Amino acid sequence: MAKNTDVIIVGGGVIGCSIAYQLAKQGISATVLERGQFGSGASGATAGVIGPLWHVDPNHKAVFDLGMRSLELFPELASELAEAGVNPEFQHRGILKVAFNQAQVDEL
Repeated sequence: MAKNTDVIIVGGGVIGCSIAYQLAKQGISATVLERGQFGSGASGATAGVIGPLWHVDPNHKAVFDLGMRSLELFPELASELAEAGVNPEFQHRGILKVAFNQAQVDEL
């Protein structure tokens, strides 16, 4: 393990490893601390679904914009992983949301 590092990341799940990867692409050294195996916590127990932003209030602009930017990055990351021989099995799909009354139609 390196004796010097620019950033320490606690947690070796999808988010922690993604942060380390993005930092490395920028030439920033990072050390990921994980108490178990990488990806064995919450990341290993999920269905692998990247949730849509329909539940985020668009009036919370910063959160909404961050979520949208995150969604934009997934295809790029999937492509980079594929070039490295990793198949993330990423599939960009939409969502079907049903409205049962006029108020719900207006929300759509």
